[in-house]
Parts: sequence; C-alpha cells; structure tokens
Amino acid sequence: MKVLVIAPPFIPVPPILYGGLERMVYNLCYGLHSKGYKVNLLAAENSLSFGGTTNCYKIYRYGKNIFGRIFNWVEFQTQTIRLIEDVDIIHSFIEWPELHFFLNKSKRPIIYNHQNPCFPNTFQRIIKKNHNFGYLQCISNNQMKDIQISNFKKTFVTYNCVDTNFFKPKLTKKDDFVFFLGRLNYNKGIDIAVNLAKDSNIPLIIAGPLRENEKEAKILFEEKVKPFLNSEIRYIGEINDQQKRNLLSRSRALIVPNRWNEPFGIMNIEALACGTPIIATNKGSLKEIVRHGETGYLCNDYGDLLDGMKNISFISNKNCRTDACNRFSSEKYIADTEKIYQEIC
Repeated sequence: MKVLVIAPPFIPVPPILYGGLERMVYNLCYGLHSKGYKVNLLAAENSLSFGGTTNCYKIYRYGKNIFGRIFNWVEFQTQTIRLIEDVDIIHSFIEWPELHFFLNKSKRPIIYNHQNPCFPNTFQRIIKKNHNFGYLQCISNNQMKDIQISNFKKTFVTYNCVDTNFFKPKLTKKDDFVFFLGRLNYNKGIDIAVNLAKDSNIPLIIAGPLRENEKEAKILFEEKVKPFLNSEIRYIGEINDQQKRNLLSRSRALIVPNRWNEPFGIMNIEALACGTPIIATNKGSLKEIVRHGETGYLCNDYGDLLDGMKNISFISNKNCRTDACNRFSSEKYIADTEKIYQEIC
C-alpha cells in the first residue's frame, strides 16, 4: 500500500526542538515505512524521506495578499498532484479540508488528523468537501465529544504515541526536582508551576519556547516567572529529544497545570515512558492519559496540585512505564492506524 502523508509547512519532519504535530507525522511515516508501506510526504524543507517521494513547500512563499494567496493555493494543488500517483490513501495533518481541492476530487480516502482543538462543525466541513471519501481522526475522546457527527463510521479516535524504545527510564534513582515542559504561556499554567515549586520547596526545571508572537506570554513570563528564577527554579530554554529524555527520566514528576482542554499533549506520554508520574489539572485529554493514583494525580484546584507535589513518592515509576508501553507505544499506534486503513480502503 502507498500512502500520501501531508504535514504543515513550518517545521521539518522530524522536528529538532518543539513540534508535537511534526513528531506524530514522523512516528506515522517511520512506522508505516518499517511495515513495508511506501510513503510520499509533503512537508516543510529539510524533512526526511520514507521510501517514497518527499516534496517540500512554504505556505506563504508568494506572500499573504490576494495574489500571493492564489499562487500559494495553486502551489499546494500542484505539489499534491505530483505526489498522488499510485497512492491508495491520503493521511493529512492539515486541518483545512477546503485546501485539499484536488485531493477531495481524486476518489481516494482522505483521513484528516486533528491535533488542535476541534469545533462543532469540524466533521461537517470535511463531509461537505468530500462526502464519500472524507474521514476525521481525533486524538482523544475529549477532543471529539463536542463535534457534531452524523456518521460515526467516518470518525476515529487514535491516541498519539511515543517511541518507548527511545524514551525510557534511567537505571539510577530520580533526582530532586520536578519538570515543566511546553510553551510558556497562560493556558499551559507556567505561573502555576512556579508557585507550586515555591510553596512545596521542590526544585523546578522549566523547558520550552517563549514565542515572540505571543505577547501576553512574554508579559506573563516577565511578571510571574522571571522574578523567581534562581538556583531552585531554573529556565533552560528549548531542548532537543536527547535533553528531554534525560530530564524526564531524572525528574520526580512532570507538572502539567493546564488551564485549557488540551486535545493531547505528547510530553505527557513521553514522561510516562520514562517512568515519570504526572501531576496535572483534571482537564481535557489529561483525564484519559493519567490514571489517577496510579500514574499520577488529576487535580481539581491548586490545593490538589500542591498535595500531588507532596505525594509524588506514592506513585510507582514502574506503573508509569508499563502504562505507556501498553497504551501509547508507536507499535500500538501503527497497528491502530493499519486497522483504519483496512476498514476504509
């Protein structure tokens, strides 16, 4: 079977630093290639090839004015036409079915994978543009619950995955710190993580991007994070996979004080694979990822989060690792994806 996989054009596959969506594209392409599939990939520059053809593109190559947008649209159609030959199925991580004009008319199944929050009309948009061959793939039940779905045979839930052969525990015991990993903004609760470290007297290491275009995040960092940075609360910037594995495997817990209903944070299952429990707010997909009292704590308020910090030692690191391998491994993800392919092809 030959698959066309489409990724956004901003970050290469695989990503070097931040890029959860691109990490999932890589896991999919690598896993399918390992099982004998030929994979054509449309992605950002410097992306890898997986036994097929890799075409790279820039979404705003011709600018954002009306003429630039037209040329950008034409380029996307041209690139997909180049890659569609002999393809049996299309797996797109771009959430705009309207953009896939030619592909929607190619009479090949198209799975639209959504890694971001969905809207009530998400499924309706897909069916409107591709009634017979359009499918929706969500990454958690929580993400899917608010979508208006008229045909459940065209919708799937497939949890994101982690390479459990790469992300794994260290042989040594845990170090005395907790870890915050992700964008440093209000929704991710970076200020809450800092307060938890101060109130629990447990050292905190913070890693992740502070984006230039997130002005409110920069203000939050300057006012609620930066003044408290010291030897016990450290910000180390963005990190690569090797650094992430090292810190996750050494930390006592991953702190996830989300204020939003995140569809599925990949860093959570990376932590579990490293044998590291999660202390998180009881929101979004975290309710599906964390087994309360077994692989971490789901918390309803700040007091619960603080109690979780103080009771980290009661969570078995071995249980975390086992749960990650059973529910979130790359092997399970590819097996679940193959079932979808077989069902719709």
